[in-house]
Amino acid sequence: MAGVLLAGCSDGGSKASAPGPGKSTSATPDGPIIHTQDAGNVITTEDIEALVGRLGEALRHADVETMRTVVPDLKVGEWQRRLENLRRFPTSDVGFVLDETLDRMVNAAGGPVEIEADVALTHRISDVDSRPVVQTYHATMRKATPDSPLEILGLDGPRDPISPAPWDLRGWEMVEGRHSWVAVRTAMVDRVRANIASVDAGAARAMELIAPPDGVSKLFFAVAEVGDPLFGNGDYRPERDGFAIRAGYVDPAEVARTGKSAGPRAAYAGSRLMLRPGAFDSPARATAVAMHEAVHGLAYQWGDSDPWPAEGLATWGEVGSGAGVRAEYGGLVRSGFAGFRERMRGRNVIDGGVFQAEPHVSTNYGCAAAVFAFMEDRRGRDGALDFGRACYRKPTEEAVRTAGWKSHDALLAEVQSWVQSW
Repeated sequence: MAGVLLAGCSDGGSKASAPGPGKSTSATPDGPIIHTQDAGNVITTEDIEALVGRLGEALRHADVETMRTVVPDLKVGEWQRRLENLRRFPTSDVGFVLDETLDRMVNAAGGPVEIEADVALTHRISDVDSRPVVQTYHATMRKATPDSPLEILGLDGPRDPISPAPWDLRGWEMVEGRHSWVAVRTAMVDRVRANIASVDAGAARAMELIAPPDGVSKLFFAVAEVGDPLFGNGDYRPERDGFAIRAGYVDPAEVARTGKSAGPRAAYAGSRLMLRPGAFDSPARATAVAMHEAVHGLAYQWGDSDPWPAEGLATWGEVGSGAGVRAEYGGLVRSGFAGFRERMRGRNVIDGGVFQAEPHVSTNYGCAAAVFAFMEDRRGRDGALDFGRACYRKPTEEAVRTAGWKSHDALLAEVQSWVQSW
């Protein structure tokens, strides 16, 4: 909760009323006279339940007028679009959650009670999310009198790291594949529909490599240009054809109580995968980029990884195997692995800026994939996946020692020797 304001309390409203004329406060044979204090203006559990109920009704029916009875100064156009989109998108478990502890807020003088709080809007993308995902909004709420309903004076947001979502913005449509949902701007919808089989193929290959959680049978992609505000990452890695964001789960009641969104250690709910229009230059490219980003998205269920193991795993998966790494990156890896090893020494292993820096970024991707090709050669595909899983669950240096090498550099030295035989 951001804070509490008990308005109108400066007049000593917590004092009990004085006895009326001619009445005594002294004891009588029947006992003392008890004067009951008026409870004043109190936010009750029933007030909160009624407000949540009206908000839920508005969500279910995309009824902005019902929502305005709860939020008088509602940004009507913005919320009309959001409510209509939430019905059009493949979402379930849509609802508002408020902080239940608000039911103890009181103005004993009977005047208005105003409070600031966080409100959680939950949703789950059907067949994509294993748990509900939460958007956080900030609300100023008011109960004007003891007999007034609780209302929201202001509802600001969303303000999460992965907001706004497509349903918060104009001009989005959904394209459904067998293994994917793709959100796309209207201007590109025909291009995406023509390539949905390619995106589907990449999603299916990724789910064959890394099994999704129970109940998850599709992956969620969005297509947007650099600079689009979607997911709060419009300018993130503009040189790439895509990126992945982890969608974490946090108890909606906890969000409403604290305002804290899902951090990197939150339980996995799903992922949001971004594709740039350039990924659709050819069917083969669309499949490869979709596969690469889908591997990132599915691997998030293991935890979080340093840059080179994350990109090595996704690139190894994208090209299909160790043989694919040799075919795609062989010459680059043989000539560049010594430099890659040097760049990844020490703390550089966790420095995304070092890994992504030109002019070495393509070499870094190929060499990182070569480490997984090496693991596959020594321990099979499952062994390579086990190493990737360890890198998401532990710091890279620790994961390397768990896998049987003395140090991170010792592993890279052995791989450097191995790739010279390609």
